[in-house]
Amino acid sequence: MAEGGPPDEYLREDEGAVGGAERQQSQEQDVIGAQATQLLMEFIIERFQRDGIENAPTMEEIQDPDVLTPMQEENWGQIGATLRTIADEMDRDYELQRMIDRVPTNCSVDAVIAVARVIFDDGIVNWGRVVALFYFAYRMCVKAINSMMSQYLPGWMTRLIREIVKFLVEVFAAWIISRGGWGAIIEYLGSPAWQFYSLCAISFTCFVAAVVRMNWR
Repeated sequence: MAEGGPPDEYLREDEGAVGGAERQQSQEQDVIGAQATQLLMEFIIERFQRDGIENAPTMEEIQDPDVLTPMQEENWGQIGATLRTIADEMDRDYELQRMIDRVPTNCSVDAVIAVARVIFDDGIVNWGRVVALFYFAYRMCVKAINSMMSQYLPGWMTRLIREIVKFLVEVFAAWIISRGGWGAIIEYLGSPAWQFYSLCAISFTCFVAAVVRMNWR
């Protein structure tokens, strides 16, 4: 025992408690990441089908073999429906679509993530920004389908999803966990429609504006 300090067994207990808390946090983040991967893939594939995108990859083609099947929340279907509702609102925003159309078709995955880091460096976290990442990923996939050779497309999409989720976990996982998980987005949709959508639109407009200004080299 160190002179004047607590007994060694107390120190070991404290260290064990800290280590246990860190392991639990890491496990919770892994669950959030796995769920985000599944939700994002389903979001992209469902919109491919709904929008009638030709030559789009299937779920099996973009499935990441390194990601385990996630634990699904009880209201998984409602979460997906909420994501679709928000995306439908974004589809109807003319200004957002005009800005997206200005994004170059040859965007690299690294460039997209670099822009995301700049935008979200302000520390502001909300569900609007989370969904904006999903929606932007989908639109970039559509652009890739129209500009990339088919044999390279599934691999490009798999990497895009992997990097988007990696970034999402880094920036948003702790916040999502503090809200109780992905299911909290359902309650968020119950806020006044104008307030909710304005939050999404402002977040997404800033995001796309930065992409447009990016020097794609």
